[in-house]
Amino acid sequence: MEEDIAEIKKILESTIKKSDHELGSMEKDIADIKKILLEQINASKPQNKNDTNQ
Repeated sequence: MEEDIAEIKKILESTIKKSDHELGSMEKDIADIKKILLEQINASKPQNKNDTNQ
């Protein structure tokens, strides 16, 4: 997970350095961050989803 946090930090730092005309690519960066975070959330959940529903 720490490497994912480092990746998010790198994306954010590069996004902050972008000029206004480059902000369109910020949406892709944000989407990448959301994807990484969702993967982390899903990875931390119990793997046996069916067991909790029964």
